[in-house]
Amino acid sequence: MKLLRDELLRQNILTLEQFKQINPWGFMNRHVLYSISQRQEIYKRILQRLRSGETADSEQQFALKTKTASYPGAVPAEAFACFCEHIAQKYPLKFRSLLDMKYNGQGSVVLSRVDKYGDSIRLMNPEAYVNRQMTAQAALIYGQWICKVCGESEQPVKIEELEKQEKTDQPLKKEPLENCPNSTEKPPDIPEKSALEQVTSVDSLVQKAEKCVFAADLDGMTPEELRKALNASAMYVKSAVSDSKHIVSLNGKLFHDEVFVDWEDGAEQLENILDKLLVRNDGYVSAAQFYEYVHADMQMFLNDNDMDHLYMVYDLARHLFEKLDRHHKQLVFQGNHISRKTAAVRSNLDVMRNYAKEQGGVFREEDLIQYLQRVGIKTGNLRGQMRIYEKPVFLFYDAETYILAESMCIDDSWLQRAREALARLFADMGDHVVLRDIQSWWYTQLPTLPGGKEWTALLLQSVLMHYSEKLDGARTICGLSTQTANTLHAMLVSGESEIQSFPDAVIAFLVDDGINQRRFEGEELRQLLVQRGMIAGSELYSILPKALAKDSRFSWDASQQYVTVKV
Repeated sequence: MKLLRDELLRQNILTLEQFKQINPWGFMNRHVLYSISQRQEIYKRILQRLRSGETADSEQQFALKTKTASYPGAVPAEAFACFCEHIAQKYPLKFRSLLDMKYNGQGSVVLSRVDKYGDSIRLMNPEAYVNRQMTAQAALIYGQWICKVCGESEQPVKIEELEKQEKTDQPLKKEPLENCPNSTEKPPDIPEKSALEQVTSVDSLVQKAEKCVFAADLDGMTPEELRKALNASAMYVKSAVSDSKHIVSLNGKLFHDEVFVDWEDGAEQLENILDKLLVRNDGYVSAAQFYEYVHADMQMFLNDNDMDHLYMVYDLARHLFEKLDRHHKQLVFQGNHISRKTAAVRSNLDVMRNYAKEQGGVFREEDLIQYLQRVGIKTGNLRGQMRIYEKPVFLFYDAETYILAESMCIDDSWLQRAREALARLFADMGDHVVLRDIQSWWYTQLPTLPGGKEWTALLLQSVLMHYSEKLDGARTICGLSTQTANTLHAMLVSGESEIQSFPDAVIAFLVDDGINQRRFEGEELRQLLVQRGMIAGSELYSILPKALAKDSRFSWDASQQYVTVKV
């Protein structure tokens, strides 16, 4: 341990008490001491010596036992901590998720991030604290619970008071357990075996995998190449890679973290860039934007490690902040998206939804495009990405503005109020009404909008596009099905109305307005529809015959210039 001893001296750590205050694993990592396999072995020896020193003068010792291993300690809490160190090495990510978690969601905190009791037993990798006053029965039940959460089959089945058992040859009397259910199951007799000498097949495979990947240097190796080198099944290799803190998967290849040049400096730079982008983008970063900034600021690191590639940079961040949980940032990596857990992003739709929330629910399409381009998301087929025609996520407020449907709080009571308002409209104006004819005072009967926004005819049309069935079948009639969703439709009709198509709406207009003319030049009829407010501007210009073509009541001449209407 000369390297460790020399570095401790350089850091002015001179006494045992000072040494107990540091995390040996983190200390060796930080100062790049030893290879990974040597580091693991030295770490185990340090724990063994620290615990043997603490228990040497103890009158009694306890052992928390599984079917194949025994975890000793001067008190039950120490035996429990020894067991936890073993589980933490096998399931690092799952084990970290247990920190500050209550037993079964309602009992006491089993593994605390801070020393709440002042005399707790400290775990070092990860750093956590166990109540020294833990009873034997609590240690057993908590150990079984940890195994269940981590998916470990080798569970504790018994805790024994070793010296007392040797003198009396009687099983340990069960102690009361605080905040945990009583266990009535009689534990079987367990053969004793030192946990510090126990190396499971999974642990051994992880170490072998790390050695193989380390030997590949910066060339790395594929999972299949590692499987062949280990002569193991793909499932076990995948598990070993997942359990290893030092194997990094970058764009389909595996690397050992010790082969990278300036690994710690690179990780720190990467973290600083990510933090800045998360603040700038309200908790979200795309893989493309992240790579753009890393490529600009960390070119030397990328070149030295031959990883100047978007997906390698993304995967490296994923390794640091998801697998290793660096600085507990609680980030979510999903489909080329990086986001804080509080605003988890799994798709482009989530990005746009979060953006809309930041804008108070109402935003311009142009501003959304600029934001998406800034964070590195392509804006082609934007309305398709927004699911405008498929789902009521975003609704048109006006031709260039959207409103987030979620911000409108559309529920059963909201829909009931809208139903009642529509019923009064149809009672006053008949079962059909030109959308542009609806007066502004009527919209005040509809549910209020976020931010005190006033209703628009286009928003009503968007609501009916998705909620027609829940609003007694009320719907709008458009000139052509191929018109864009932000084009205001010709007419609003009730669920019982006989008007079902645009030709029906044109006939209803001629009858309602008392127009007796039956032969029109095509453009003449279109202008009448514009004047009536059923269409606007150049809408349906030169394509009115197409909008009326499938209805036999409209007979066009061969030149498509004149139409005769049969009412």
